[in-house]
Amino acid sequence: MTVEDALKKARKYGAKTIDDVISDYQIMDHYLDLGTDLCGVFNKIGSCKQIGINTRLSPRKQEFVKAHEVGHAMMHSHIKQLHCTKYSIFSSDKMEFEANKFAVLFLWKQNDYYSLNHFAQYHELELSIVKDMFGGRLGKTRVL
Repeated sequence: MTVEDALKKARKYGAKTIDDVISDYQIMDHYLDLGTDLCGVFNKIGSCKQIGINTRLSPRKQEFVKAHEVGHAMMHSHIKQLHCTKYSIFSSDKMEFEANKFAVLFLWKQNDYYSLNHFAQYHELELSIVKDMFGGRLGKTRVL
């Protein structure tokens, strides 16, 4: 499934927040102390999809990590376990890039950000990472 397909599927029934998507797709979310390097995790046991978000992160960063892990749950459920570290947010790995892109594009529509810089600052991300996620969409007014 592509990022665009995952975004369309996530919004199919009117999901407005990432918590709506978690509920609609029966993803179990847990808040855990995951230490200093791990931001989040995705696990699949049988047909049960679970995500974990590090309680040591700020609420704004937790929101981004939650959306990132939901992206994995929707697009990469063929993998049994994935970890999001503070380094993988900057990773060029295809699955990490796709999960980041899902998170950025989903959250962009959820809130009233007035610039990419505002979005990056709000979620405590590097501006260059946010720009990469938008790719060719920067000049367009409509984002999925």
